[in-house]
Amino acid sequence: MDGPNYILFKGTKRLTLKEDDMIAEKIARIFQVYAPSLYITDDDNVAIFPGTSGHFSCFDLRPRGHYEVHGDDIALPVAEQVPQSGTRFQFQRSSATVTAALGSPGQACSTPLRASMNTSFQRTVFIAELNQGKLRPARMVVVRLLEFEATITGILAKIHDALQCEDPFVLTDAQGNEIVDSEGTRGSKYWRQNAKKFFAVPEQVFHQFQQGTKGKKQT
Repeated sequence: MDGPNYILFKGTKRLTLKEDDMIAEKIARIFQVYAPSLYITDDDNVAIFPGTSGHFSCFDLRPRGHYEVHGDDIALPVAEQVPQSGTRFQFQRSSATVTAALGSPGQACSTPLRASMNTSFQRTVFIAELNQGKLRPARMVVVRLLEFEATITGILAKIHDALQCEDPFVLTDAQGNEIVDSEGTRGSKYWRQNAKKFFAVPEQVFHQFQQGTKGKKQT
């Protein structure tokens, strides 16, 4: 007996997949999105992420259910992507902020300042845990950032909002090196590098990781 089918769509593209095909890498190839940033949302706009194996669990899905595919579009430069409406991680701006970003009505629409302020992009940040002395990704948060939010402070604020917690985090690279706020880490140019992995490590876990690293060096 065949397993359940699921209907996935992104824009005008729609496809029915079997349970065995509900794999992040396969879905990413079909819908041309960057696999590490891929997630889907159901009819209630609840985000569903793949497991550590990359497979979506059937326990999170409804047979014949409709699911929208989200992720960084690899067919276009990130700066040209149009923000997807209705995602639970979308940043809402007040009308006053929009007015400030756009400038006065008499200003030209194509000014570099306006383009920079209004361009947004998605960034995947992995929530790390300590496993056998190494930082391992346990969950991931996909955040959408405007240019002025592409800083360590701005990203951490988005993570706290998504996780609905106030626990302190430290941003690191995949090797566990702390990313320090500096001129080079402010702006989308640094954070849009899809080849890089970024970890958000609970502060206490980060200190434990550092102590373990120091112990290894001393021996």
